[in-house]
Amino acid sequence: MNSTLHDDAAPRYGCLECREDAELVVCDRLHPEGLARYHAHLRGCDACRRAHQLLGAVYRGPDPASSGHGMVARDREFSAILRKVRAAAPVPWYRQNASLAGVAGLAAVLAWLLVVPAGGPALHEPGGAASGLSRDSSPVETPALAEPERAAGLDHHAQADYGRVVAGNSFVAEGERPVATDTFPVGTRFEVFPGSSMQIGLVGKILANFGSGSEVHWTRADPGLVELDLRRGMIAVRYERLPADPILKIRTPSAIVRVVGTVFTVEVDDHGGTAVAVLRGEVEVLDPTTQELLAEVSAGYRFDVARSTYADVGRHEVGLAMPLSHGDGDGRYGLADGTIPPSWVVPGLPDVPRLRRLEHIVARTPGAGDRTRLERPHSAMHKRGREVHGDDGQALIDKLVRDTKASRREQLMASLAHCQGLYESAETRYLSARCLTQFMSEHGDDDIAEGHLLIGILRMDFANDYPAAKQAFEKFLARAPDHPDVELARYRLWLASTENGDIHEAIGHGRDYLRRYPDGKYAGKILQRFPRLVSEL
Repeated sequence: MNSTLHDDAAPRYGCLECREDAELVVCDRLHPEGLARYHAHLRGCDACRRAHQLLGAVYRGPDPASSGHGMVARDREFSAILRKVRAAAPVPWYRQNASLAGVAGLAAVLAWLLVVPAGGPALHEPGGAASGLSRDSSPVETPALAEPERAAGLDHHAQADYGRVVAGNSFVAEGERPVATDTFPVGTRFEVFPGSSMQIGLVGKILANFGSGSEVHWTRADPGLVELDLRRGMIAVRYERLPADPILKIRTPSAIVRVVGTVFTVEVDDHGGTAVAVLRGEVEVLDPTTQELLAEVSAGYRFDVARSTYADVGRHEVGLAMPLSHGDGDGRYGLADGTIPPSWVVPGLPDVPRLRRLEHIVARTPGAGDRTRLERPHSAMHKRGREVHGDDGQALIDKLVRDTKASRREQLMASLAHCQGLYESAETRYLSARCLTQFMSEHGDDDIAEGHLLIGILRMDFANDYPAAKQAFEKFLARAPDHPDVELARYRLWLASTENGDIHEAIGHGRDYLRRYPDGKYAGKILQRFPRLVSEL
């Protein structure tokens, strides 16, 4: 055999070598050069990436975030015990021999792959390498799976490093430079105008509503941690966290709020005091200096950090969180109608839906921590915010009203005008999805194509319901392929796939958009998240 045929310029590193090194990587025992080759291979190989995630999950043990109410402390204690046991355990004989360590790791990973079905979300941008055991073996065919409701993890920069303005008004800046579009990167700060509010989405998974006068800085977004810095005002957050998703931390002048998936509010008063209220789930409040646990706040309670006292959740907190009320924590999103979700714990409210309304909550007596008030934005200020950030849906609903006025009866116009009124305000825009859906079901949707596009935008922005949004966009494209807003629908289809973490699908939609509209309105936004697609222009 001619040895020169097998003399590569660089050491070969394929799936077999990667899986031999997997256990060393998880145990933090692989040398830096090997670690760099390992992670470079993972970026282009879905099969090895899934094997790495499975092995890491086994070594981490139970995830406290996946437990139900009241189990957080117990699971945290159990996880700490497991970590101590692993640290104190003697090194097995087969790991003492470096030449055998890789073989043991490969055997363990192969055993897991036999019992765990292939598939799962792709979390990295593909590098073009084919999946399989080695370059010499036949490629492994991964069976196609139904699209999951939510993709877990935050590994790809196109999803992890960006957020979007959904509605409302504020000064948005990256450093000292104002952000002129509705897409913003990590490092952006917000100053909400007095008398207004601002709804945003972060990393495709977190929805937040900033109250009047709030000052917020998005400081960090890693695969394991997302951080916000609240200097003043009040914010409400909904985070439907999956076990592989990052922890969320909100820092204030007097506390750190640690979140593993819930609906809650954080308020900072004029003196820097912090109050945390929880509507669903549980959060931890930590000392900002020592990281000591100050309190665990369960659903239905409001915790004042300075006084170390608990009180009931009040109308103020629920009111700020209502634009986030689509989800009910079970993965099935409904259309919001102004009813407080049954999973939110609000003391004094019965289970009867018609009574679970904001006006039936007893208002708390205003105090030092109740100075930030959420008010309906002034129309002039609202328009200024739309001009700065853009609004995909506003032009659509205005056109829908004009067309209906020209071709339909007055009673239809009155019904649609109600939907338009809901859409105009950032605080009630989330309610317009149900209004539009009812309008189209009552009056037919054959010649109202814009309605599908509008509903898809609202489902995506206020519910993070990406499957339903994509279905609405595709229905619009099928029914109105020559509509003037087809470009917007194709952009939104790409955006829904990107923020859901469906990276392969997003690249396909982005490539399709750029080929159709090389000078399109949204080409810059697509290239911002996927610079490699510049070759498609």
